[in-house]
Amino acid sequence: MRNKMLGRDAQQRPWHNQLAYDLIAAKIEYDDRNLKEAINIARNLVIRLENRGLSFIDFGHLRAELKTDYLNNARIIKFVEGLPELSLTIEEWSNLCPAYIKKVLNLDYDIDFGMKKTSKYFAKATRTEPVSAHFNRVDIDKTNSLTTVHQVKGKTLDAILIFFDENNHASNINFRDLEPDPDGFIKEKKRIIYVAMSRPKHLLAMAFPEKITDEQLKQKFGEDITILTLEE
Repeated sequence: MRNKMLGRDAQQRPWHNQLAYDLIAAKIEYDDRNLKEAINIARNLVIRLENRGLSFIDFGHLRAELKTDYLNNARIIKFVEGLPELSLTIEEWSNLCPAYIKKVLNLDYDIDFGMKKTSKYFAKATRTEPVSAHFNRVDIDKTNSLTTVHQVKGKTLDAILIFFDENNHASNINFRDLEPDPDGFIKEKKRIIYVAMSRPKHLLAMAFPEKITDEQLKQKFGEDITILTLEE
């Protein structure tokens, strides 16, 4: 979902193994100088790679422990920095990356991205094209921060992210503003919410405070929504 919001929703899916896509995401964040996000993505990967068979609960404990381990974070960022460049062809990157991971992390097993031969989402010609041609950085010129109803009047956008505040203030939009007004009149906040929710063509994402539970969200928006936490 994050990649869709950032314009990184690649049409080509060359590999069966999700690891390849996550490594690319970490490298993109690093190249964009989003070091915190690069570390967060790569830390999860390295924990899994170095601790195969780790239970979900143990993974969570280890991740929390390593989050503030500055020496480990330095190791993680060095790991991401050394990943093969995305200017390489998909075939070259697919060969170099597994070998790099095994050597740097001193793994006793081989990494296999499981490159597809061809499929609906992987054309044969793509093999010799750069990874960066299909997994792009954010084009800042094509993104917009919209703060008023008038800025989106009459527009449709590819994706929209709405932030709901934790505090109940006249100038804030929060979870309670999704409730119908008892007097039946549509107030300005609801106009803003309606306009924002009706504009995206492909993806509508909403960011809520942690105190809003999954159950509250499902009651409000239905069972078919996708709920992601900060760690995901």
